[in-house]
Amino acid sequence: MASEKTVKLLLACAMVAVLLGVAGYVLVFWHNYSGCQQLEAEAAKNGKPMSCADIKAAAKAQRDTPRP
Repeated sequence: MASEKTVKLLLACAMVAVLLGVAGYVLVFWHNYSGCQQLEAEAAKNGKPMSCADIKAAAKAQRDTPRP
C-alpha cells in the first residue's frame, strides 16, 4: 500500500492541477472579454457600432467565404 507521504504528495499535485486548470479558464475568459471590448470600441470609433457577437459572426462569414 502507498505510504502516507505518497498519498499527500499525490493529493497536493491534484490540487495544483485543479488550481492551474481554473486559472487557465479564467485567463482565457478574461482574454476573450477584453478582446471583445477592444473590437466593439474600434467598431464604434469607425462609425459602425456592433456587438461582439455580430463582429464574431462577420469574421466567421468572411473566413468561411471561398476565395477565388
